[in-house]
Amino acid sequence: MEITDGPGPLPHGVFEQAPRVIATLDDGSRVELFSFYAHERSFNPAEFVGLTVEAGRNLKFAADHPPAVEGGATTR
Repeated sequence: MEITDGPGPLPHGVFEQAPRVIATLDDGSRVELFSFYAHERSFNPAEFVGLTVEAGRNLKFAADHPPAVEGGATTR
């Protein structure tokens, strides 16, 4: 499980990709679950462990998911 870094400080960061959630599956393949706006949401890699790809993708839209915390996404 990997959550990539998001855009850096402006002005250069505006051209960088949004953070992405990338899962490693049981067979060793990697799949991107989604990207997100780090200033709106934050995710922890542990939240995705043991989930199906579909369930992992649905976390992006979970109403009860906490909003972003200062500093945005974390990478582990």
